[in-house]
Amino acid sequence: MPSQYQTKKDRAKVLPGFPWEGTFKTKEDVDKYFSGDKIQCLLCGKWYKWLSPGHLGLHDLTVDEYKEKYGLPFRRGLTCCCLRDKKSDGGQQRFADGKMNYCFDALRAGRKIMKETNPSRRNKQPYQIDMAIKRAVGIYGKEKPWGKKDFDKILYRMKTQKRILKSVYSDPDLPGYNAWRDWIKKYPEYKNTANEIHDSFPYPLQATGNKMGLRFVADCLFWSRHGMNPYEIADLLGVGQMTVWRALNNFRHERRTK
Repeated sequence: MPSQYQTKKDRAKVLPGFPWEGTFKTKEDVDKYFSGDKIQCLLCGKWYKWLSPGHLGLHDLTVDEYKEKYGLPFRRGLTCCCLRDKKSDGGQQRFADGKMNYCFDALRAGRKIMKETNPSRRNKQPYQIDMAIKRAVGIYGKEKPWGKKDFDKILYRMKTQKRILKSVYSDPDLPGYNAWRDWIKKYPEYKNTANEIHDSFPYPLQATGNKMGLRFVADCLFWSRHGMNPYEIADLLGVGQMTVWRALNNFRHERRTK
């Protein structure tokens, strides 16, 4: 009668065509690898709900070495998507029931130890490099780096569509935040123009970007000097009370520090 449990030799047995000699190059390939009901060991070809350290140890590899070998994310467990979702739902339920609060002290202590020991930074995996390149040149069919015309479009859409900067550079066909930040370091006039356009917007629209222009600060000071309190100014200008408080406090702080 065959044994119910596999022997160590059976578990280490390698199927034909394995170990796989490739490396995941794109995020799509990585997501596809984790998307099934089971996850395949690329060393022996067998399928599991979870690639445990014990199984990888049969192949003389650690979990990190396995991820390094095949270009997998270091911060993601080697579990299939079903098991991962199940664990996530269970963790959220335990947190809602108040059964996981004790974990936060241990988590903070672990982060403190990692910071003190200062472990060497891991190299980026191939799929992460591929993602960075796609973000740099644009993933919507763009073959060249962002140029002057692209950043001019940001200012044009801000002005003509009455949209704040954060909303505009989120458009998929335009440079993102990092590209805009690098550009205005070289060409600060673009930042000045964007601020001028932003300052011309109605105050409720400016508030959606958590950034108020100089015109708003001037109006707050004007009405404050005429006896209105921040609550009344907020109702008059159509913004939240905290927005007025921050504008007045920041102005007074800057005045004291000069």
